[in-house]
Amino acid sequence: MAQTQADGVMDRIRSVETGLDGLGERVAGMKKSLASKAAAESEALMGRVREMATAEAASTLERARADAESESARIKKDGEARLAEIQSRIDANFAEAVDHAVSRILAP
Repeated sequence: MAQTQADGVMDRIRSVETGLDGLGERVAGMKKSLASKAAAESEALMGRVREMATAEAASTLERARADAESESARIKKDGEARLAEIQSRIDANFAEAVDHAVSRILAP
């Protein structure tokens, strides 16, 4: 009877070992599956981050371009205003300058 109980215990131990081996294999399979899913999710997230970064860069470039165009237009407007002012001064003093030049040339 002691032998039979010992055989029963040994059978149970073997059964538990077999179950543990199967469990270990399933855990290894789950690890592989989880690693695969994590890699796929990481790639997907990286793609979305790239898209977001590209959109943000495009937006930043567009704002910079708009700011540069605005600044360029302001500089052009200021330059045209200064040119008009200088032209106005030239026109206003032209007759006086001609009279002064003629009087110097004709002066004894």
